[in-house]
Amino acid sequence: MTTPENPILNPEEPASEPVDNDSTFPAEESLRNVSGENIHLVECSIYHASGDNVDIVEGATNKITGNKVSVTNSPVAFIQANSVDLTSSSAISIRSQEATINGNAGLLISQAATINDSRSGVIISRDVRGTKISTVVLLAGKVNGPVETIVDRQSLFTVALIAGVAFAVVSSVFRLFRRHR
Repeated sequence: MTTPENPILNPEEPASEPVDNDSTFPAEESLRNVSGENIHLVECSIYHASGDNVDIVEGATNKITGNKVSVTNSPVAFIQANSVDLTSSSAISIRSQEATINGNAGLLISQAATINDSRSGVIISRDVRGTKISTVVLLAGKVNGPVETIVDRQSLFTVALIAGVAFAVVSSVFRLFRRHR
């Protein structure tokens, strides 16, 4: 599957063993699963990367799990790590203790998030700070920085209240028509 000279995995075979602890993969390769202590991928597409320190530059990844993850100029589907640094990249879902976002994130769940000139769908965090934060939904305990939201905590309460009243009215109308049959 792998050799010491060439730590590239065959994309057809699932990885069953970790690659060398310090792995750098050459450009324009397509990999399936890679695990190791330190992983540095440049211009690679990969299904799953798992390691203590994972660094992806100009590659595409489905899932990344690790302690410290850095992604630059790359699309990623899912990231789960203690620390995430997303630069000029896009991610569908990020779950972390600490996140620094300079790109786009669909869903960000983090204890502390630093967001600079970025767009997100949903941000859920205890502490959010940054510059030019643009999001659809923001649920945060503390926010430091300018935020542009469509739905915040107050408007979420209003939407829920209106939806509850609308549901009660529709239910009452259906019960009224049901009794007259």
